[in-house]
Amino acid sequence: MSNNFNNTTDNNVDDEEDIILKRLNSKISVMIAEAEAALNSKVEVTELEMILAEEKERDERIMKEFGIQTLNVHNYNYNNYNINYNNNHN
Repeated sequence: MSNNFNNTTDNNVDDEEDIILKRLNSKISVMIAEAEAALNSKVEVTELEMILAEEKERDERIMKEFGIQTLNVHNYNYNNYNINYNNNHN
């Protein structure tokens, strides 16, 4: 009897390991496909976008020097929504 139980347990472990490996393989395959797509893609950046990015970087550097924290408006609004939602629905 114990041999049957051990065999069944071993089969279950093997099945679980197979499932985990198949999921991992699937995720890795997706990551490889995304990486290949990124490597084959082309990005066009306009001169205006470069100027705006440089200005933003300069402003952030100045604010950091003065110890002023920048406020990420998107995250701020999202976090406030979550806080308000959680407070109203608990």
